[in-house]
Amino acid sequence: MKIPYTARGLTLDCVFELESGEPATWDEPGWPDVYHLISASVQGVDVTAILDPALVHQLEDRAAWP
Repeated sequence: MKIPYTARGLTLDCVFELESGEPATWDEPGWPDVYHLISASVQGVDVTAILDPALVHQLEDRAAWP
């Protein structure tokens, strides 16, 4: 899934991988879908390796709630 994120006039093009959740059952609590950031680029330049981990977490949370 590709989602653009715009801040301070720059657009960060993010690609996420979806890890499907499991529904709760009577003996297991289950868990929601989880999105993992695969890559991020600004104007075609890959910036994934230099992103702050807090920003990565924020982007993954935002992907879960479009």
